[in-house]
Amino acid sequence: MESVLYNNWFYQEEVMSFVSTTFLPENIPAWQVKSFQGCIPIGTIEFVLSFINKYYNKSVLPINVPTCLFKYANRDIFNGTEKDIKQISFIKSNDKIKGFIDIAKEAPVGNYQISSIISDIISEYRVFVYKGKIVGLKHYCGDFSVFPDINIINNIVKDYINQPIAYTLDIGIDNLGVTFIIEINQFFSCGLYGFNDYKILPYMYKSAFLELI
Repeated sequence: MESVLYNNWFYQEEVMSFVSTTFLPENIPAWQVKSFQGCIPIGTIEFVLSFINKYYNKSVLPINVPTCLFKYANRDIFNGTEKDIKQISFIKSNDKIKGFIDIAKEAPVGNYQISSIISDIISEYRVFVYKGKIVGLKHYCGDFSVFPDINIINNIVKDYINQPIAYTLDIGIDNLGVTFIIEINQFFSCGLYGFNDYKILPYMYKSAFLELI
């Protein structure tokens, strides 16, 4: 909301506006539905996915770590099913955003990204990428004084084939100082961790949404 107000102030005209709701799309009263037509949904994962499903009949799959970036994972990693889990691993659903995720030796029937466990992560950062360019970097876990290797981050972004127009890239640093990719997420319902570039933030949400639908 602050980004919208900032842009309207910056351009000295109402270039964008917002409406708010406490309803998920399936529970929006009929009289209120029209006010959401043409809107870009911003909110919880449940809200945004429900909005996309209801109004556009689409579902959104997780990205996790794209195969073209496995070389930056700093761990054994592959895509498979529950049948491919042979030992205790870090298991994350490839079927559903915020679906099954666990450190385990088994999982329900489904498609997963399976990787070895990295237990010595000392710092984590979130990278914000828009139109192939890094526009923000925010610390969110661990030792804030341990900084990632920017060259590696630049290489990850450069090597990401068919990347979304806007996304977040989570980066870890281990106790040997190695910078590696944790996961990638579409740019919606993401923790911003203080990223507040008001000039471009609404356009990142808009571009990501239009690309998804």
